[in-house]
Amino acid sequence: MPRTELVYTSLLVSQTRVLGMFDNLSERLSGVLRSLTGKSTLTENNIQEALSDVRRALLEADVALTVVKDFIDRVRTKAVGEE
Repeated sequence: MPRTELVYTSLLVSQTRVLGMFDNLSERLSGVLRSLTGKSTLTENNIQEALSDVRRALLEADVALTVVKDFIDRVRTKAVGEE
């Protein structure tokens, strides 16, 4: 296989993996939002369960741990008690 074909094939495989990762992340985050839909008030328990799922999804998508922690902390602070 010529080098240019090998590079092209490698790029296609990488692109496919990245797109799959974003699809998976999108599905997981949508599921979290669906689980919160219809709740009149967000409780600590609701938020903790949802944020646990979000944290796991972000880490599996290779988001940096520091970014995940900061994001989760900010969402938790803003979400408690919201209607």
